Amino acid sequence: MSKPALYRSDPKRPGLVDLGMRASHLKCRRTILDMGLGLPSNVLLDGFLNDPNLINEHNGIDGYCFSLASEFFPTYARELLVHPKRGDSFRKGKDIVDSRSGWILPAEYVPMESVGREGAALFVDPKHITEGKTIVVHPESLTVIQLPSHYVEILKAYDGILDKQTCIPVDCTTEELRASHNTIRLLYLDEDATRIAPIMRGLYTESGLVHQVIFADRHPDAEYYVIGVETFGTMSEDVPTNQNTAQETLAEDDAPNMLKKLFAWLGQLRKTSQN
Repeated sequence: MSKPALYRSDPKRPGLVDLGMRASHLKCRRTILDMGLGLPSNVLLDGFLNDPNLINEHNGIDGYCFSLASEFFPTYARELLVHPKRGDSFRKGKDIVDSRSGWILPAEYVPMESVGREGAALFVDPKHITEGKTIVVHPESLTVIQLPSHYVEILKAYDGILDKQTCIPVDCTTEELRASHNTIRLLYLDEDATRIAPIMRGLYTESGLVHQVIFADRHPDAEYYVIGVETFGTMSEDVPTNQNTAQETLAEDDAPNMLKKLFAWLGQLRKTSQN
């Protein structure tokens, strides 16, 4: 693993820590927590991806993970999206078992308001995940949401209005969808299976249009960039030696260019560490 790179845009706020590696969801959690860092929430990652400085330039090629944001994304959020397979619903007193990975959410955590309700899903922030013969998820918090029903055929994804508490698109009317086009997120689901799916965030461009994407269809063993959240005092000795120079250079520029230069610098750092 290369030396961590820290981006702190505001001394009063925790920074993002790029650990310079890829890992599965569980290894991401272990690595980040072992370093004394925080796990990035979906809301936090959504805020970074919504920054226009990340998406105002791109390479013109359709596909995933383009432009300046590619230095941090795709990456896992700390939360999970739990849903039954298409046409099914959660059942009273039944554990939820992921059809792909075998992960389990015990029945005791399943809210009654979600039982028997088609389209209901659970946004789960785990307190801890027990690893053993089976993987068991124990929530710190859990939110019931209604999955969006509007399907974008060309992109093979769903869109809906943004739930501010979770930053997951939820179901809405056509009129509400039209009125909220600035907050649309594309949601990818594995509808042929019951899933306890890690949330992965990234960007996608199609015909020159930039989309924020939320993947809840990936296997937890898939490897993505490992990004932590600084907890004050934990990174003071781990910042790269050229960090101060980079920050001094950034301080001379106006705010809109700061993030762009920072991502360019992190990209060069990643390339150097891989050589």
